[in-house]
Amino acid sequence: MLYAPTPQDILKWLEEDRVSVGALSLEDYNLLKRDYSPNTFKIVYLDKHDVPSGAILISDRLERNQQEQIRLALVETPSFISSTAGYLPTEKVTDYDYLIKVIERVQEVLIESPMLLKK
Repeated sequence: MLYAPTPQDILKWLEEDRVSVGALSLEDYNLLKRDYSPNTFKIVYLDKHDVPSGAILISDRLERNQQEQIRLALVETPSFISSTAGYLPTEKVTDYDYLIKVIERVQEVLIESPMLLKK
C-alpha cells in the first residue's frame, strides 16, 4: 500500500497504473480530474464523511530544541503562509479515527480478496 503525499499524486499514480485504487476528497477529485481525459477515472465508492484536512505535526522523536526551532520558525512566518502549510497553533488536533478505520478496512479487503481493478 502506498500513501500519496497529495491528491494530485493519487490521480497521477492511477493514470500511470502505479496503483489500482486511490482515495481523495470529492472536492479535490472534481477540481483535479479536469487535468485528465474524460472517463480516465471511475468512482467506485463515495463516503459521506468529510476528509480531515492535513496539519503540520512535529515528531516526538525530535529533540526538544529542534521542535522549538520549528515552532518558532512557523510562529515568525506570516500567518497567511503558515496557515496554507497547515500550521494551526490554536486548533485542536484533527480527529483522524474514522479515516484510519477506513484505511484499515481497505487494507483488510485487499488482503482477503486481492484484485486488479481495470479502468
